[in-house]
Amino acid sequence: MLTTLMLFLACMMLTDGMAELHRYALAFSMLSMLCLFFDVVPLLSSIGGRSEVSVEPVDRRSMDDELRITYTTIIKTSPFFDHTKSYVYNAGSVAMILSPLTMLLGAYLAGEAHVELQAEPSEPSPNLTFETTRNPSNTRPSVSRRQIPCGNELS
Repeated sequence: MLTTLMLFLACMMLTDGMAELHRYALAFSMLSMLCLFFDVVPLLSSIGGRSEVSVEPVDRRSMDDELRITYTTIIKTSPFFDHTKSYVYNAGSVAMILSPLTMLLGAYLAGEAHVELQAEPSEPSPNLTFETTRNPSNTRPSVSRRQIPCGNELS
């Protein structure tokens, strides 16, 4: 769900020549940090080895109105990278490492873009090299903003 939201934000930021980047850069940076946290927790718990847990019923006894079932929990721990496992298993390990790195990069880049775009307009930034102009081939009507009087000003 977070990944879908981030994809949606990225598409909104990149449309029309990045005209909406200033609105969504901070939100994208914060979402990247949130995803970074949720990606680092399983990575740190799996560094010593990835575990598979299975629970199987062993014994079943029925007495009067009572049913007793005994279960056995089997925990199989494999190394983080295992040449005896399938390509999918090892690709999952690579993805567990790359995902937090890309989230960290996304958070940094979006945060820097937010800081650069919020800088004083009087001082040009040497790091900001793109224009925030609307794509001329865009056929959507532009939104006009007008001030609406409120309260006692209506007469």
